[in-house]
Amino acid sequence: MPIIGPWRRCSIFSASLAMTILLLASETTDAFDRTLGIGGAGGYSSLVRGVASDPPSLHGANARARLSYGFNNTWGLFATGGMSWYQDHAPMISFTTEDEDGEIVTGTKHDVKRTELRTRDLALSLVYALDIMRVTPFLAAGVAATNTRVKIGTIAVTSFDIALRFDVGFDVSLAEHFAMGIIASFDNYLTGNSEYLSSTNILLSATFFWDIRNFGNAANKR
Repeated sequence: MPIIGPWRRCSIFSASLAMTILLLASETTDAFDRTLGIGGAGGYSSLVRGVASDPPSLHGANARARLSYGFNNTWGLFATGGMSWYQDHAPMISFTTEDEDGEIVTGTKHDVKRTELRTRDLALSLVYALDIMRVTPFLAAGVAATNTRVKIGTIAVTSFDIALRFDVGFDVSLAEHFAMGIIASFDNYLTGNSEYLSSTNILLSATFFWDIRNFGNAANKR
């Protein structure tokens, strides 16, 4: 399935993030080690259609709950659950038919309007973190299960897809147990049960941390 297009749209953000990591590189600490994090994220979402029609992609909003755990200073797990809401749309589709005289007629027309489009997903990802001063950049890769629901005309249609999920982002420690950050998340659908190929999310996150090594003592202590 095509994956280059959505990644190209995130190239500017990824390059900026890479420059930020290089500029902030300095002495590392062990704040990620055996730290439990609970939080949420929300922001922009796009959904790429898998059929040749207009619009090729849809825009909306995403909200996500996050649970993280660091096995050591570098490796950990992300478990997430979220929902996205997208715009109503009536896709433009191409058609070929015969008129009353038997002549072939081609053109475009609006398809049946799609409303109340939303997706729900659960994902588990392996995360690679690099703790730098008060900033923790990370990369994560995992598997997501996505349920899509949309009303086509007056009929509600649901579908279930499996996707590969890739995350890149960073958390900034603002207080003893609290951090905020930015996440760029990309899902590439492996199954063709819906008419969509992939989704991209740019999210602002907030997370509360506890260092379970010390039974509640401050994590991210510098």
